[in-house]
Amino acid sequence: MECFGEEFLPRYQAPANFEGGYWIPTLEQLAPTITTLQEQFRLTRLDGEKEVDIPVSLEKFESDTYQTTYFWKPLEALEPGATYRVRGANFCEDPPEPGMEHVFKATEPAALPETLGRLRVDQRPDQPLEVDTTSGSCSWEIAADQALVALLPSDEVLPWWELLIFTTYVDGERWEYFRSIAGTGGPVGEGLSGRGRALIYAGCEEDNQGGGLSEGTHTVQMKAHLPGSEVEIWSESLEVDFSCDDVWPVYRENEDYISLHWKELVGSWLVVFVLGGGLAGVFMLIWMYVRKRRRSKERV
Repeated sequence: MECFGEEFLPRYQAPANFEGGYWIPTLEQLAPTITTLQEQFRLTRLDGEKEVDIPVSLEKFESDTYQTTYFWKPLEALEPGATYRVRGANFCEDPPEPGMEHVFKATEPAALPETLGRLRVDQRPDQPLEVDTTSGSCSWEIAADQALVALLPSDEVLPWWELLIFTTYVDGERWEYFRSIAGTGGPVGEGLSGRGRALIYAGCEEDNQGGGLSEGTHTVQMKAHLPGSEVEIWSESLEVDFSCDDVWPVYRENEDYISLHWKELVGSWLVVFVLGGGLAGVFMLIWMYVRKRRRSKERV
């Protein structure tokens, strides 16, 4: 089975009064028991050259096809200003081998956030979009009107920024963008576009191949959840317009056209070998073929 990488939250810092973080261990699709996982997970406080063990509890948070996320909770209060290290294990090996080591700093305690912030459109990418597909490959490029939406966080959110789990909603429905079916939608707590950012798009292919939103105006919001707490806060809503009028189509070659070109090329190779042209002639034909293809594209 394929193994998937290890991740931790928080990444760099968190208020000392945080309830706990997330851990995605390196494992195969069949996860070990909680007891086995907890035996391999370790939290320590760095004290000069020494490390002081901090007891933790571990529980399963959520699971999908590619990864399982666990919530870890320190059972002792953390010290503001202290540096901590978390260690996991590589469960793709038998017995498990030491995994990643991750260091973060405990900052001053902070009040739990009550507001999230507002959204804005950061960019309108003007290029083909790679999306997931099940039609013979893991991904393909489509024509799409795109909007990269970013959160402008409130001041009270900033101390908790690295711990928040972000979810994007469009017209009240959860929105996720996947670049390929062979992978996840991004690091824990965020999407492929980064923390507090989301790529929204309207597909401009015939029969809505490639998915996406319909043309028109759509309402976007983000929700943030703080692990181990009941904190669940929403951004202000943002309306985004999508239109395919100015979106360039993605150039695709007709399968019969490709087949014809390959037949011409293979036939030419055989002629060159029969007449004694050898490898030099073959390379010349390849060069001519590529050149012909480029000119064909330029005329389209």
